Amino acid sequence: MHFVPLIGVRFIFGAIQRKMKEYKLVDVFGLSRQIPLTYTHREKVDDSFKESLAKKNHIVIFGCSKQGKTCLRKTHLHDHEFVLIHCEANTTLKDIHRQILNAAGFKQTVKEVKTKGKALKTLVSIGTKFLSIFSAKADVGVDNNSSKQTEEKILEIDLSNTTEVIGVLKSLKFSKYILVDDFHYLNPQTQRDLAFALKSYFENIDILFIIIGVWREENKLISLNRDLIGRTTSINADIWNDNDLTNLIETGTRLLNIQFDEALVENILNHALGSVYFVQEICYWICEENKITGTVITDVNKSGYVDEDGSYISTNENSRFLILLRNTDFKKLSHKIISQYSPNYNSFLRQFDEIDNNNKIFKFIILYVLRNEPYSLVDGIHIKEIISFIYDISPESELNDRGVLFKALKAINSSQLQKGIMPNILDFDEANFTINIIDKGFLIWLSLENRNELEYILNF
Repeated sequence: MHFVPLIGVRFIFGAIQRKMKEYKLVDVFGLSRQIPLTYTHREKVDDSFKESLAKKNHIVIFGCSKQGKTCLRKTHLHDHEFVLIHCEANTTLKDIHRQILNAAGFKQTVKEVKTKGKALKTLVSIGTKFLSIFSAKADVGVDNNSSKQTEEKILEIDLSNTTEVIGVLKSLKFSKYILVDDFHYLNPQTQRDLAFALKSYFENIDILFIIIGVWREENKLISLNRDLIGRTTSINADIWNDNDLTNLIETGTRLLNIQFDEALVENILNHALGSVYFVQEICYWICEENKITGTVITDVNKSGYVDEDGSYISTNENSRFLILLRNTDFKKLSHKIISQYSPNYNSFLRQFDEIDNNNKIFKFIILYVLRNEPYSLVDGIHIKEIISFIYDISPESELNDRGVLFKALKAINSSQLQKGIMPNILDFDEANFTINIIDKGFLIWLSLENRNELEYILNF
């Protein structure tokens, strides 16, 4: 891949300026916890999400990391409309149900009642409601210094029993969306458990789950439980075409009252590999490099243009402007963005090779990645490509047995979690027999590195 020199950026001059609203650069471009001002509506993503909410199917939002999944749900859902469930590697279905009940207002309250003699009355409440649908165990304590006795009751709710949990939610008249974030961190068994629980929720209570995870397989939950066919809708948040990214750039530059040259925009798109995160960051650093910290205010009667060597030529001899210089070092800025992840990516390469696996499937995958152009890996690596690659390098490998190979590939996700690689960088799509790189930043990093040198350092 060749790096094309930047053709330059220029201010929009001569536009009629009334009372222009000013914006800070950090609110326009770059990574943000809030919905960015450059949020771009994508028909296949945003419209599909809104339609799915109305349809009342469970929703699965998937895609590579840092591709706008969180912004999508923040744009279309208010905080009061959902409860957020966090997933970790050791989270179980019981843990998920516990989080749901806590968020729904499930609270066990034991009231102490003063008694005369041996009479004792205890009320156990859940939230503001009193329930008698569950059995209870009681431990009674007597205070010798007073006539007050206490009883602690523990409701025997089986958190692994979805039916019982649904019963509690019904009693609480709970009706919010349940948003399960980082589903990909769950171990395979918990993923299956939740997939089967979703069917019960769909059939027995009017509650909609929104599952968010990092993967590329469109029907991942259906592969875990085929009963979810017709009960779930998948939204691919990874879809960012050149028009979407160009609209994002134009929205941002318009807010800042600047303009990127067409060749500059093309250069950004060529190196982004579909990563909206990279586009946001590179636009930020192009502005930062040229000392643009916010909206540039120009005068109504002043105009000009930037000539071929990057100098500003004014058509009004009294005008004076800041200008964005040409020939910005694009590769340098790209390194500035991606280099912060270099320790993680280097660690990933080393740890993947160290995973205790006699058939060396991980080593073959990394070797294949290093020997191919990053842009060719954006859509994944089909299993037939790996089969051919392994046979050419090691005809005697047991991985030439398709059964052994498939079993090894299925362990990719869990192996990364065991090594603490979060989120995953590689993912195996069983339905489409494809190995996906689900961190586009990793591909951009590879495009900037000497891959032959990486192969040598890793002793491949």
